[in-house]
Amino acid sequence: MVNLLISISELLNAKLIDSGYVEMNGYSIELRANEDYDNDISKVFPDGFLHFPFCLEIDISESVSEKEASRVVSQILVFLWKNNWSAIASCDFENLLPENGGYMSRNTMD
Repeated sequence: MVNLLISISELLNAKLIDSGYVEMNGYSIELRANEDYDNDISKVFPDGFLHFPFCLEIDISESVSEKEASRVVSQILVFLWKNNWSAIASCDFENLLPENGGYMSRNTMD
């Protein structure tokens, strides 16, 4: 787990930030500015996340199982939360993620 968190850290801090897009191991990850960003509205609980400054979109290959995808997305969420980044996941397997993906959880807000 530590090695994956380190690789996620490198991904988020280097490759992804530099290019805005990366593909690896059945995943493509794109970081982009949220067109609906509004600093004031982003702080309104619980739906303020729709106005967060960035969107991190993760496309998952069909060859990746839901269990594996939920493990990777969970680690990304936990990494972001531990680094005081508010993050909410919206996907078909939110129930498999910590804090159910973060929606309706004050524990995920910075």
